[in-house]
Amino acid sequence: MKQSNDAVKLLKSNTKLFLVLFEDHVSVKMKKLDILTEIVSEEFAEVIFINVLRYITANEKVARKAFCLLTKLHMFLPRNCETVLTNCLQSSNQIVVQESVKSTAIMTLRQTEEQRNKFLAEIYVILLKGYKHCTTIESNCSSLWLLSQNGELQNCGPMINIMNTEVENFFDKKTSPVLQQEVLTTCMRLFLKWPHLFEKQLKDLFEKIFAMSTFSTIQEQAKIYFLMLKSDLKFAQKCFEPCSPIKSSSEAQHKITAVGFNSIKVATLHQS
Repeated sequence: MKQSNDAVKLLKSNTKLFLVLFEDHVSVKMKKLDILTEIVSEEFAEVIFINVLRYITANEKVARKAFCLLTKLHMFLPRNCETVLTNCLQSSNQIVVQESVKSTAIMTLRQTEEQRNKFLAEIYVILLKGYKHCTTIESNCSSLWLLSQNGELQNCGPMINIMNTEVENFFDKKTSPVLQQEVLTTCMRLFLKWPHLFEKQLKDLFEKIFAMSTFSTIQEQAKIYFLMLKSDLKFAQKCFEPCSPIKSSSEAQHKITAVGFNSIKVATLHQS
């Protein structure tokens, strides 16, 4: 443990030696980004932020590491990182959009409800336009989660179209169980906000899921949600409220992945 602490102190006192250089080999860049992610602090945040900007659109593997670092930097430079993400969400590069969406989801979990609502209102239309680029499970789930936080009724039209498509493709061979869980959770959250707009989608999902001949996790999740709606609507609404701000990146990673933060929250509240 002492060796590890000494190493961190050494790295912090020589941060500039670990800044990523353009001529570094890809493997070296990735290792440096890992190190910077570990040692980043308020003292060195601005220097590291400037350094990482040129790599968020680099080689795919390097870009993923750079976005992880950007997510950590958000703890110290929130507005700077949110501005960068807003620009990246509008990129024509699919990988950049996917990583931006994932990072945005994690960052919003750290914000207060007021901060989150303001930021998501600013990027909502951008998220809608970028949804077609979210073809990986993580980015697709993160995008659904972000879009379902919308609180403005007038912006629901495009989201209705997205949910119609997701419900239609629910049992497509390409749709993973993880994405299925997020689609159901998103549909439930939207229905609890605007029943008259999302009743059909939720009803169609329940019918499809309950018609399954074999028992599965998604069927169990649907039964929990159905019983919540049937027995205690206020309890259901409480479960699907936006979550409280958190400080740890690792905690955020666990909460935003699709098995659905809300599935865990529902189970916890149901036991209490």
